[in-house]
Amino acid sequence: YIPDPGLVFLTKGTRVFVIIGIRYFQLVFIKSQYFNILNTRLQMEKRMDIADAFAQYREMQARHSRTNEPILERYVGDPDFGRVPEKPVFVEGMAEASRYMHCLRDGNGNRLEFFRRSPAMQVPGIAGPVDCYLILKTTGFWIFKKSTVVDAIFVSEYSPRTIWLPPQGYSLI
Repeated sequence: YIPDPGLVFLTKGTRVFVIIGIRYFQLVFIKSQYFNILNTRLQMEKRMDIADAFAQYREMQARHSRTNEPILERYVGDPDFGRVPEKPVFVEGMAEASRYMHCLRDGNGNRLEFFRRSPAMQVPGIAGPVDCYLILKTTGFWIFKKSTVVDAIFVSEYSPRTIWLPPQGYSLI
């Protein structure tokens, strides 16, 4: 069977469109505009989901911050401060956690390489999850790099203010 040259079959998924003659280009253009509108709507909905999630995070951060207020500086002089999940460094939100870790230096003043281990953990006596940042020592260069974990710093981002004090053996710039 050879279809009539005036008919064009256009398939998209399970739908088959039969387009006659010159109308083909107009309909394809309308169809592509429809998919662009649909794609834009999906992107807007995704942004709304992200905005809603961020609003929920801010609300949770404010609620947990009030709960953690009495214990903010309880462990500052302790040798385990920031080194065990039960005695984390308290910072005010995600941005401050990142800033704190980027300002943290080793005992010699060298910049640290680190990454956040996920998922965050729940610790009894501390409101909100506690994040673990693994401190790495890197040897070699370029493609021959080898990283080994040398320490861990525990940070809670649910605090009304940041405690700008380093764990023992570290410094802040």
